[in-house]
Amino acid sequence: MRKSRVARLLGTLLAGMTLVFAGPAVAQAAGQGSDAAEDTPRVEMEVGEFDAIVPQPYTPDPNAYFGPNKCQLYVRDYWPTAGCGGFSIYTKLSHVREQPGYIEGVEDNSYFRATVETSRTFGCMDENGVFDWDTAFEVEEQRRMSSFYYTPITAYVLGQYRDTETTDFGPGWFVNFAPVEVDCAEGMTPTQHDLKVDDVRISIEDSPVFGNRSWEFGPFTAGSAA
Repeated sequence: MRKSRVARLLGTLLAGMTLVFAGPAVAQAAGQGSDAAEDTPRVEMEVGEFDAIVPQPYTPDPNAYFGPNKCQLYVRDYWPTAGCGGFSIYTKLSHVREQPGYIEGVEDNSYFRATVETSRTFGCMDENGVFDWDTAFEVEEQRRMSSFYYTPITAYVLGQYRDTETTDFGPGWFVNFAPVEVDCAEGMTPTQHDLKVDDVRISIEDSPVFGNRSWEFGPFTAGSAA
């Protein structure tokens, strides 16, 4: 019965959702937890894995769905692309099995959300492969992150916890960037020098198991400046 109930919840929630660098082990947390006693540990989140793609050289194809310069995502493609670059982040939640809502087996129809601030440095490399800082410019963004399939759905996360007695799980997200135009003089090569990721904020609201919580991660740096 439980698995069929989870399947129904997934079907309902997926219809309304928009469809991953090692960093600090545990996030900063803010906000109320679930309705647990004072001696019940709060649910904490840590980064399980961070992967980044920083294209060097930078030769994106805005229309490509395959190949080394791809920028487009096809159906069930949940990864940053080789041509446009990006990153993915996986998390793990601790103390979930100790929460009253989990122990009582309540149904949880909520889901996690994630936002992020990013900065990318672009420019040109000379014939010797040296980055020319005179050509450098930055592209900054604040955005909502895309989810890795249905992992941010609480019904799925809790189902994973109930299927094992020891392993911790967590939601995952990714960012696939849009292409950026980089003009270089003859003999020089366009490149993305680095990627800086800051203020990754993961939050959940009105969850009978997790309560109202937010966790923050960062900063992280990838590419030539890492």
